[in-house]
Amino acid sequence: MTSGRRDFHESLPSKRIGAGVVFVDSARRVLLVHPTYKPTWELPGGAVEDQESPRAAAQREVREELGLEIDIGPMICVDYNASTTDYLERLMFLFAGPKLTARQEASIRLPHNELSEWRWCNMNDALSLLADRVSRRLATCVDGDSFSTGAYLEEQTATTTDD
Repeated sequence: MTSGRRDFHESLPSKRIGAGVVFVDSARRVLLVHPTYKPTWELPGGAVEDQESPRAAAQREVREELGLEIDIGPMICVDYNASTTDYLERLMFLFAGPKLTARQEASIRLPHNELSEWRWCNMNDALSLLADRVSRRLATCVDGDSFSTGAYLEEQTATTTDD
């Protein structure tokens, strides 16, 4: 039997949540992956599963998509996206990835049913290959090889919690 509080919370709307990781190398390039199911490139990441935190999802997605066991850095962005004709309302989290070693790079293995390739891209190329919302997140969160700390995006507005 559930409590009245639990019943109330189960009656509330739920949102879709996604989580990704931004990897920047020493040459200030960003790691992108190309999904087999859409034309645009992506940052490594994906959907947050039921009862999974965004950070845990980002770490799991990097393991599943790149074959890497890494420690995820701080959250660098949360982006609220309203529903469109193509997507339902969602919250997207981005986390800072560590600098990859040469050994880690060499060990990247893609799930070929989901991703066809990966590459390092300079920022301008990355921004042009990503969907608009993803490129907006990236441009807001990365400056050279450093990350913002806690940007909040909502459609076309951005604020940061840097004080």
